[in-house]
Amino acid sequence: MAPFFIIFGVFFLFPTLYSFYVSLTDNKIGREVNFIGLQNYIRLFTTDQHFWPSVKNTFIIVIFTLPTVIVLGILLANFLFNEKRRGRVFFQTANYLPNITSPIAIGIIFSLMFDQKVGIVNKILVKLGIFEQAINWLTAPSYLQRTMLVLMCIWQSLGYYMLMYLSAMTAIPQDLYEAAKVDGANKLQILLRITVPMLKNTTQFLIINSMIGLLQMFDQPYLLMRGLSGSAINTIEKPLETVMVSFYEYSMKTGRLGYGATVTYGLFIIILLCVSITRWVISKKEDPYD
Repeated sequence: MAPFFIIFGVFFLFPTLYSFYVSLTDNKIGREVNFIGLQNYIRLFTTDQHFWPSVKNTFIIVIFTLPTVIVLGILLANFLFNEKRRGRVFFQTANYLPNITSPIAIGIIFSLMFDQKVGIVNKILVKLGIFEQAINWLTAPSYLQRTMLVLMCIWQSLGYYMLMYLSAMTAIPQDLYEAAKVDGANKLQILLRITVPMLKNTTQFLIINSMIGLLQMFDQPYLLMRGLSGSAINTIEKPLETVMVSFYEYSMKTGRLGYGATVTYGLFIIILLCVSITRWVISKKEDPYD
């Protein structure tokens, strides 16, 4: 077991402990490093003008993305679970491809789709009369910017949820479905009373892991924000700025490595609290099959 512990210590444990030490300093590229204790954390949680807005943005995106992909994933998996469904393999492949597509490619695709001049989304909305004229989604009201990001996350990750639920459905005893059909249950009743409860463990796994992943979101919002002008980037109100984008701004652009490390540990505390609360809520619910 020595090789595992050596690799774990060198590439995970040591960087983790060292980054925590860095968060307790005023480490900035090109300057002398001084130990300042918890001053970075006090500033982060009390006076930082960007951290809590970025936390708010991240939670809004999680709240709208996670339930949507869970529900759509179950519905899509239930629709494609039937082996006699025509085009079943094609739809499974088509829905899963975005999940393995490069985030850069996805960012470019959505930037073009929502572009003010050539974007197909603007053209459709103007033609339907919803918008009077094409808009710049990156400088639009906050809810429109977040809508664009949520749609991007749903499109990219839906295939993963579909695949996980399809795999879980294969373990559900078919006798339950046959008995339900004999008793006269319709498709909706079978879905809500048999399929969804039997997928509880998979749903719990997806909720917790997806929450961790979404709270650490960086690629999608950063790729979209690259289309902003310099004046827009410098404004405090940035609906697409997540916690990890805020970390990038502090550590990579300004060279404030100490404060950047503090942001990541602040996010770690938030993730720990969210996962703990989620697990507590899930454990309190009674299993209908116990």
